[in-house]
Amino acid sequence: MKQKLISFWKFISHQGVTKTMDELAKNRVILTNRLGTIIGLLFLPVIIFDAEVVLKLSVTTYVLEVLILSACFLVPVISGFGWTEFSKFFVLLVLLTAVSVLGGMASDLTPANIAANRLVVFTLISFPFLLFENRQRSAIVGSVLLVVITFFLIDPIFHELSLNLPIDKKMKGLNNNYFTPMFCIAVLIFILMGSKQLDVGTVLSLLKEARAKNDVLQQQQVQLKEFNENLENLVDNRTCELQTKTVELEQAYNQITDSVYYAKRIQQAVLTDPPDLIRNFQEAFVFFKPKDIVSGDFYWFAETSGANKQLVLVVADCTGHGVPGAFMTIMANDFLNEIINSQQITAPDRILYELDQKLIDTLRKQSPDSDVNDGLDIAIVMLDEAKKRLCFAGAKNPLYYVRNGEVKQLPGSKFPIGGSTQYSYKFFELQELMIEPGDVFYLASDGFQDQFGGDLGKKFLKSRFRGLLQDISHLPMPTQEQQLNSTLEQWQGIESQTDDILVVGFRV
Repeated sequence: MKQKLISFWKFISHQGVTKTMDELAKNRVILTNRLGTIIGLLFLPVIIFDAEVVLKLSVTTYVLEVLILSACFLVPVISGFGWTEFSKFFVLLVLLTAVSVLGGMASDLTPANIAANRLVVFTLISFPFLLFENRQRSAIVGSVLLVVITFFLIDPIFHELSLNLPIDKKMKGLNNNYFTPMFCIAVLIFILMGSKQLDVGTVLSLLKEARAKNDVLQQQQVQLKEFNENLENLVDNRTCELQTKTVELEQAYNQITDSVYYAKRIQQAVLTDPPDLIRNFQEAFVFFKPKDIVSGDFYWFAETSGANKQLVLVVADCTGHGVPGAFMTIMANDFLNEIINSQQITAPDRILYELDQKLIDTLRKQSPDSDVNDGLDIAIVMLDEAKKRLCFAGAKNPLYYVRNGEVKQLPGSKFPIGGSTQYSYKFFELQELMIEPGDVFYLASDGFQDQFGGDLGKKFLKSRFRGLLQDISHLPMPTQEQQLNSTLEQWQGIESQTDDILVVGFRV
């Protein structure tokens, strides 16, 4: 029997409690249900004792008492429908009604009785703070105002009820002796229960929240530790890999650099030294500025033996620059030695025909199944000092010369040496020029005129290059070389060098 009563009491107390509520919200709903039930149980003896007397005097009064009693037991029912916030207002309204109506009907109109009932009403001012959450300020303020209004209206209510319902002294004594003390005891019990449960609920809620946060923090710490360990391992592995790759790259770079410098020494050994070229002319200079360690531009010089002394000067620009261009220069140098020195061919146009055929045949042997585009642009002059005659032929590159302060040029052919096989026939024109005193001649690759720079970052261009040659042509050859270098540096500025640069100038 006891276990059933406990289960029923728990069932009544937990009406309206849901799993989604936190501990504080659950405790407030439980307190509301219990308050309504306890007050109803306290009013039940009053209804029983009043039944015989009140029914004889006024059925309406008894019905009012029964309605108040029923309203107390309705509190858990209202909560059970999910109207938990309304049940809190409802239980407070029922309590105020019970104190005002039943207290007024049962009490003598003495200052002591009125003060006692006001004390009961005043104790109810703590209920809103126990039933509602702190954030529900409007509900708390409204409930407190309701209690304050009842506190000040209790005197006129008592006078009205006492005048209309003259109950005998025995009945008043019973209600005075039972109702007021029991109600005060119930209110005190409720306050103590509420404070205890809310404090326990707060503590439990805080402990639960702290435990949950602690679990999350511990889990995050574990995950963070694992992440840091994995990250450290990854960083260590990457560092080792980078160090290994760095060593390998340094070794490869050093090997490549050593090979390139070795190729430079080979190229320098194969090509003509500038002093050997310069001493064969009245005046001459070689302005040579490779873009990389080795160059795709080169110059070549030969002096024929025999009674009719002839000088052959070549300036060429091979496909590309750097190592690929350097290999082409060595190949072209060998072909020029064979054509001029071995075969004794000195006519510039015939040299171009022979060089073109040898280069194409060689490259086809190396790559028979592909269309090879490797080749070179070249300018060749042959000087016959005895006859004061200059012969010129060019493949895309011209001969510049300054006569009487005016720059002129002999254009080269539009066909390159080697290159694509799209040309079924190539024509290299032989051009002759009689040398006059004061003439200055220049052979150059396209590196100088293609250099980017200036204020707008544009190319130097052929027209500006021709003007520069005209401006410096009257100067000594070493000075001209210096002027070319300073002009290039000023024009280039912060721009990187675009291509290999080669300019050869001479006077006869």
